[in-house]
Amino acid sequence: METPEHNPGCPGEAERIRSVGSSISIVNVPFFTKPISRIVEAGLSVSRSFGDLAARQYGVTAIPDLIQIEIQPQQPASGNTGNRYPILLVLASDGLWDTATYLDLLEHIHNTPQSQQKLLAKTRKLAEIAWRRRIAAEGRADDTTIIAALLR
Repeated sequence: METPEHNPGCPGEAERIRSVGSSISIVNVPFFTKPISRIVEAGLSVSRSFGDLAARQYGVTAIPDLIQIEIQPQQPASGNTGNRYPILLVLASDGLWDTATYLDLLEHIHNTPQSQQKLLAKTRKLAEIAWRRRIAAEGRADDTTIIAALLR
């Protein structure tokens, strides 16, 4: 399951940003998975932030978008009498999602590792891929945060 994006170009986000007088530009960057929207006056491609208090003047907010999901236990694969499969929860910043897709995520963290150490190694590898793609496209890396947790 994927949750809605929060970037300056999304309809609800754009409305809030424009209501304070900020403007939004759309930038096509080679090797990115989609066009990038930015708040022109701030040079930001995020519309929500927990620590950037100065960005409030441009319409950036720290108010979270809450979604409640009921998680159903997953059954083992046919013939597998072991434990149920864990659920993988991934939270990531635009540093990942601007250059990677959900398919990339599945490809690199497929067959969910059974240990946190293996998950950490695969998550770091995914961040490195995002950095390399950003450097190839823009000549610089972006802050990339990936939080991955196994829920059992």
